[in-house]
Amino acid sequence: HLLQRRSRRLRAELPGLVAAVHEPPRAALEEMDDDILARIEEAAPDLLLVAFGHPKQEKWIDRNLSRLPVGVALGVGCCFDLIAGRVQRAPGWMQRAGLEWLYRLGREPCRLAGRYFEDGIFFARSAAAALLRLA
Repeated sequence: HLLQRRSRRLRAELPGLVAAVHEPPRAALEEMDDDILARIEEAAPDLLLVAFGHPKQEKWIDRNLSRLPVGVALGVGCCFDLIAGRVQRAPGWMQRAGLEWLYRLGREPCRLAGRYFEDGIFFARSAAAALLRLA
């Protein structure tokens, strides 16, 4: 099971790590139930790492922030997939050049093209609005 592999690898690399893991069934954000919040409350973590993928994980954190009994909640995207070895990182030169996103797009175009396009539009609009405020 991928989640268990992720957890074992993190524990091996970080001795003393106390971690609780839960992988809820895939569902639309609106259909995610309170079982997740109950499990988080029971585990009482100081740090919550949410890996639902962007932007779902950020929306989930925002929607549930007032109910999360944690000091810090972070959306970590594909970090667990990288740790588990399920997803390969870009070559070093692409990482250093800030082009890992391009490498991932080339590896998973159907899954990431729409997301990256939407992010690009959001960035362009935000940048334009900021520039207009400066003018």
